[in-house]
Amino acid sequence: MPHRQGNSPSHIDLPVPIFYIAQFCYRAPTPLQSTQDNIFWFANIITLEIMPSKRIYSQYAAVFLILLCAYVLVFSGFSSTDDEQLFIVITENLTYSRGYSALPLFGNDRLQGQAGGVEPLHPIIGIPSYILAGHFSIGKAQILYLLPALYTALTGALLVCIAERKGAPPKTAAMLGLLYGLGTIALPYARMNFREPLAALLITTAVLCLELDKNTQDHTWNRILFPFLSLISLGLAMLTKITTGVLIPFFILSYLAQKRIWKKENRTLMATIGLAAAVLLILAGFTLWSILPVDSLSRFTPGFFNYIRYTLPRLPHDHFWLAVAGLLFSPGKGLFIYSPMLILSLVSPFLKRTKLVDWITTMGALLGLTAVQALIYNDHWWSITWGTRALLPALPLAALAALPALDAGLNHSNRRIRLGTISLSVLGSFIQIGRLLV
Repeated sequence: MPHRQGNSPSHIDLPVPIFYIAQFCYRAPTPLQSTQDNIFWFANIITLEIMPSKRIYSQYAAVFLILLCAYVLVFSGFSSTDDEQLFIVITENLTYSRGYSALPLFGNDRLQGQAGGVEPLHPIIGIPSYILAGHFSIGKAQILYLLPALYTALTGALLVCIAERKGAPPKTAAMLGLLYGLGTIALPYARMNFREPLAALLITTAVLCLELDKNTQDHTWNRILFPFLSLISLGLAMLTKITTGVLIPFFILSYLAQKRIWKKENRTLMATIGLAAAVLLILAGFTLWSILPVDSLSRFTPGFFNYIRYTLPRLPHDHFWLAVAGLLFSPGKGLFIYSPMLILSLVSPFLKRTKLVDWITTMGALLGLTAVQALIYNDHWWSITWGTRALLPALPLAALAALPALDAGLNHSNRRIRLGTISLSVLGSFIQIGRLLV
């Protein structure tokens, strides 16, 4: 808030710290004055700037701890699919230098001891936890089931941070983080050893980097740093699950719209920033390529992309639209049915407070990931036993798309609308609890 006081230099609007420093310098205390006055002025700066930051960070920590405690409360440590066993076995083999393989699953009819070229980041991150569990003689396989819980809790905390930077009130931002973690399909998948929660965390980190970049107009280095970190997060998301690469064009569109690339004065600067970020990204890519096991990168080779280019057009797509609609609205597993808070994202574009470009990019990313899943599997995989975890990496984006409607609903003057918004949130949590009891 601006500060104005008598004949002080604060007749112009200044940020709080600059205001107090300027006012302090304007007073020019004499040597006869006690240093107690000086301490008082700087204490005002600390009280008004540092302490609110601590309160904000405590809110992030509170959301993180609430979600993590909830996940620990419903922890099981048992595999429900062979995919979960696959990640455990790969982590074990990497820990004991047995290569990137899944030989202990040789008897599995589908896997037959093959890692299938599965992306490496999720199994690799599990190595320290696996070693730590062995050191303390606790369940080495079971401890890996805590990692998705940690990823999801961190994602919820980051969503709170992003929501506040988008201008949402603290209570609404905290509600968004809690609803993501407790009122969507993120909850049941937080207790399973899948890679999608890690991909969702990295996608959320990429969004946060773009939000931080909005306030770096006068700092050239930061203009390069945050886009680079966003690209790095997206690259790591691809190392977690390659289909998340379909989200990259939507992030680029969001960034270009944010920087108003259509203005001539911005084009040269954006080209310079893009080139610098691309060079740094290439260097980071070569570094990762030299560190990661060669067998783990089989899905990042020209041969694999040629295989996709040859195979994908020849797969049946006669039920493409049915598969898309089923992923989103099927009573058996539809994302909007089993994560009802996302229904608010369909209301957001009709609100004045919604930035249409942000809504288009976030919902476009969700639809893009949905389309990829439908193109690959058509309707042959369609049964109630298959969930929608393939869409989980884009779930934080859908939650952000619902933010304007959530804020409007929780703070609306009409009591019925407020109750309806709260009821929708509670319904989502009950659905997830029901999923855990099945």
